[in-house]
Amino acid sequence: MTLKQKKGIRIKDLSIGSGRVAEPGTFAVIKYQGFLNRGDRVATSDDQPGEEYRFKVGRRDPTAMLESSVIGMREGGIREARVSPHLAYREGTSEGRIPPNAVIRWVIDLVRVEDGR
Repeated sequence: MTLKQKKGIRIKDLSIGSGRVAEPGTFAVIKYQGFLNRGDRVATSDDQPGEEYRFKVGRRDPTAMLESSVIGMREGGIREARVSPHLAYREGTSEGRIPPNAVIRWVIDLVRVEDGR
């Protein structure tokens, strides 16, 4: 279990994985869940078609938090990232699921890494 600190993010490896490494220029395919400190689940990739989320690492398409949390992960790895409000939702969500200035705990499963073409 590795603990890493990045500005506004505390990352803990729950499982290291053994496949390819997510790095800038590759595509990361993940499953995720987001929780408030009190434990309420507020976001999940299960809400997405196909139940996976795919993005190009290094292009900053997703939030800075998500990209920072995935860089260096290996396929099959699982990470927990506690994210401060300035990197997550700041003022909360319009749906009211996430209150203003909430710390979010993300659990990210790196399903696979794809070439960046």
